[in-house]
Amino acid sequence: MENLSFDVRDSYSFFEKLKDEFKELELNPTSTRTAINFSMTAFHLTDWLYWETKTENEIKEIKGDYKIFRNKMDKELKDFVSEIKSSCPEIQIVHDITNGFKHAVLFRHTRQGDSTLKKGGGFSPGFNKGYNIQCLLVKVDNKELHFDEIANKVMMFWERYFKVRIKG
Repeated sequence: MENLSFDVRDSYSFFEKLKDEFKELELNPTSTRTAINFSMTAFHLTDWLYWETKTENEIKEIKGDYKIFRNKMDKELKDFVSEIKSSCPEIQIVHDITNGFKHAVLFRHTRQGDSTLKKGGGFSPGFNKGYNIQCLLVKVDNKELHFDEIANKVMMFWERYFKVRIKG
């Protein structure tokens, strides 16, 4: 992989970064910054995993003349990400948050989430969700989903994925 990410050199070290961000999110579940960072890392882990399916020679060839390989690579990556999303639909939501943060206006991204909301409430996040708690919400199909629950599902998916991959 590229040498532009300090000590993050492979998908496993990228996953370790995600675990750190998840711990930070657990400590501060109403932090927009932390939720966005978690989302970006959780989604872009798919990219790292995809490129690890390629040999160094294949990557050199693709980088040598990307115009020739672009359509094939875009389709392969899209198919790979779709496969991941079918195993964990919440990856689509963190993908939506990632693109919604990176781009002021979304043109090409087909999203599932309608909007996000940082909700103030009379009770801290430690209270039961039946109370009027402070939280981050994602609206999907007119339903309000708690971001911390989405993040938990995403994290459990990636933990299982790497457990199987390591035991392989």
